[in-house]
Amino acid sequence: MSTHEFRAKVKATYPHVTVKVTTVSFQDLARGDAKCLTVEHDKQGELKQINQWAKDAGILPDKNIRCFSG
Repeated sequence: MSTHEFRAKVKATYPHVTVKVTTVSFQDLARGDAKCLTVEHDKQGELKQINQWAKDAGILPDKNIRCFSG
């Protein structure tokens, strides 16, 4: 799955979610570049599926901590 296909799948399934894919350079650690994911406006339970799709697309998943009010 490409990054474009990943974005389209997230938007079709979760239209209220915003995804940002950025390329981060790890050259200072003698490594190449990697695509990293940031997810915003997600609801409880949605991030797991989005991260799985990101992994399938070769994107590092979003590991930010979330607090959901009950």
